[in-house]
Amino acid sequence: MNWIYYRGDWYRVTIVTKDKEYRLTRPGHRTHITMTRQGLERALRDYYSLTMAPLNPHR
Repeated sequence: MNWIYYRGDWYRVTIVTKDKEYRLTRPGHRTHITMTRQGLERALRDYYSLTMAPLNPHR
């Protein structure tokens, strides 16, 4: 399972293949958050305070 710490809570991340989106769910709760790949990448960058710079700047 994949987990992400987002907005103060832990969420389980699952792939919704039909729309190429990701679903964030909290076990024991009825609601979920659906976001695109770009939204998930932005949330991870915000959490880990990563820059938007490319991984290999010599390319």
